[in-house]
Amino acid sequence: NLPLLNGQEDPSQADLVVLANTISDVQSLIENTRQQRSSVEINLETNEKAINDLNLSISDIQERINNEQTRLANLEQQSVELNTERSNQEVLIGQYFLAAYQNGNQEYLKLLLNQQSISSSARVLRYYQYFNEARTKRITDFQELLTEIESISSELQESNRNLLIQRDNLINQQNNLELRQRERLSLLMELDITLASSTNELSRLEVQYE
Repeated sequence: NLPLLNGQEDPSQADLVVLANTISDVQSLIENTRQQRSSVEINLETNEKAINDLNLSISDIQERINNEQTRLANLEQQSVELNTERSNQEVLIGQYFLAAYQNGNQEYLKLLLNQQSISSSARVLRYYQYFNEARTKRITDFQELLTEIESISSELQESNRNLLIQRDNLINQQNNLELRQRERLSLLMELDITLASSTNELSRLEVQYE
C-alpha cells in the first residue's frame, strides 16, 4: 500500500503518478470482478433451472417405475391365480377321465347283463367327451393367457430396467450439477469479498489522491 499522501504539503509528481496508476489498477480489478460475478450468477441461474428440470424428469421416471412395478405385481398375482385354476381344471379332467373309464366299463357290463341300449351308453360316453373337451379348451385358454402375461411381464421388466438406468443417470447428472452449484456459490462469496475489499481500497486511494 502507498503511504497516505494527505498531510504532505507538496506530494511529488511521481507519487501522484504511482497513486493514479494504482487507482486505475484497482478500478480494473473491480470491473473484472463485477464481470466475473455477473457470469457466475448467470451460471448459477442456468444450473438451477437445469437442476429443477432434472428433478421433474426424475420424478416422472420414478412415477413410471412405480406404475410398472404395480402392473408387474398385478400380473404376477394374476399369473398365480391362472396357474391355480389351470391346475384345478387338469385335476378335474383327470377325475372325469377316470370316471368315464369306470363308467364305460360299467356300461359295457350292463350291455352284457341287461342288454341295455347301445345308444344310451354312447350318449353317456359322449357327455364325458364333450365335458372334457370343454375343460381342455379352458386349460388351453388359461395357458394362452399365461403366455401373454409372461410376454407382457418380460417387456415390463425390460422397460423397468431401462427406466432405472435412466433415473440413475439423471440422478448422477443432478449430483454433478449440485456440486458445481456449491462451487459457484463459494466462488460468488469469494468474489463478493474481493469486490468489497477492492471498493474500500479504491475509496481510500481516491481520498489520498484528492
